[in-house]
Amino acid sequence: MKHLYLTLTFLLVWHFVYSQDTDAGVNPGFSRFRFSLAGGAGYMTASTKEAERNLVNMGFSKPDVNNYYNQIKIAFPAGASVHYFINPSLALGVNYNYFSTGSRIKGLVDLEDGVYFAYWKMEEQLYINFAGPSLLFQERYGLNKKMGMSAAYALGYISYRNEVTLFNFPALITGNTIGMTGDIGLEYRFWPGIALGADISYLTGILKKFAVNNGQTIVTQKLEEEDYENISRISLSAGLKIYF
Repeated sequence: MKHLYLTLTFLLVWHFVYSQDTDAGVNPGFSRFRFSLAGGAGYMTASTKEAERNLVNMGFSKPDVNNYYNQIKIAFPAGASVHYFINPSLALGVNYNYFSTGSRIKGLVDLEDGVYFAYWKMEEQLYINFAGPSLLFQERYGLNKKMGMSAAYALGYISYRNEVTLFNFPALITGNTIGMTGDIGLEYRFWPGIALGADISYLTGILKKFAVNNGQTIVTQKLEEEDYENISRISLSAGLKIYF
């Protein structure tokens, strides 16, 4: 996926540079600002095999554990961005993205002492926010330039919040890191200044430490490299692009 973003960005940059020489003066007037609002579905790409083994070892059934992590990997992101066009093909701006997901697992667990069973419950509600400066390349094609293709990159701040309940004891896990997003989109301008677009995007980020709050104490936990939390995800979205 990263190679695809780099390849398409290179093509757009090349076309941008070439078009400045061949199309100078053809488009003296253009919209300076673009506001984008979109939503869709996403999938967290990190492996959960180790976490699944841990839950199975705690006594949860493997089918329940698989279902738990299948649910938590599916997210529904929403995002907004605003860009200022330096020229018809290049813009600078700010990108914001939010997504949340959650899951729950519960049941009777055999304590393997030959006597007792316990009713255990675990649930998570995860919230991830990204915000940062963005660089956008865009070219328009077709009759009256109604079709557009764009590639955008942003480097910024990721905040992580996970509301966890384990064995009926709640805890709040928070963290932050620097992350990056890449976005490739197509759009059709069906009305002057308004376009409908579809995008595929990728967010990447690694958490190296957490703060764990159990309601009484807050403990900061630094993770070993093999335990780093990968919060990357890929998503498909659709929404409106407003030019003014």
